[in-house]
Amino acid sequence: MKRPAGQFSIVHAETATGITLAEDGSRQTSLPHIRIFHSLPEAEEACDTLLHTIPDTECWIYDHDGIAIKCVRGKTDHQTQQPDRTEQAHTDTRAKNACVPGPDCDGSREALAHRLASTGTGLSMELPDIMEFLLRSTAPNLPSKALAEVFDRLIWCLADNGKELLATRDIWLQSDDRQKVAIALDMDETLPLDGGLQLRTILHGIASRWPEFAKRCENISLLSTSSPDD
Repeated sequence: MKRPAGQFSIVHAETATGITLAEDGSRQTSLPHIRIFHSLPEAEEACDTLLHTIPDTECWIYDHDGIAIKCVRGKTDHQTQQPDRTEQAHTDTRAKNACVPGPDCDGSREALAHRLASTGTGLSMELPDIMEFLLRSTAPNLPSKALAEVFDRLIWCLADNGKELLATRDIWLQSDDRQKVAIALDMDETLPLDGGLQLRTILHGIASRWPEFAKRCENISLLSTSSPDD
């Protein structure tokens, strides 16, 4: 639900893990601790205080519609970040409701925290949010192929034939998150980005950045050579 106009909310979290924190810095194991303010300067001041007390954390500020408008991070990156929404065209629904991953945010904590900050509950989650949740909740040392197989199975279980799931897979493939890239590469029910030259260019960049993925990238590139985009 929307908050009264002029109100702002903040969510405080660990930068490294995305785990939300209470005012005393203790970890929250269920819903994020959300604080409400009646002006943006008040919210910004509260964030500055929290980051001064616990530097290696971040503070997200949301407007009365529940839209993320600012991310302030402590320690070495104490800079104001505007949420990057350039990839929201992948799904109209997410464009209306969530901050999409950008260069300085991995998408998991801000998407989930946004939904909780705007609705006040943890019950309304869309498919990209669920994928993020599963990614961050996997057992230690779980192979990327294991979660990739789950997502591949889901493609054929969804009413939209996996359209939104595959759009999220394409975003993951182009992200800076090694774990997301690994899972996207291991999903083999369909070619990412409909195959073709664009895909092979992206795969070349991945192989250069992470040589351990080179063989998988090569195999996918070979499968894409017959794409009509060539």
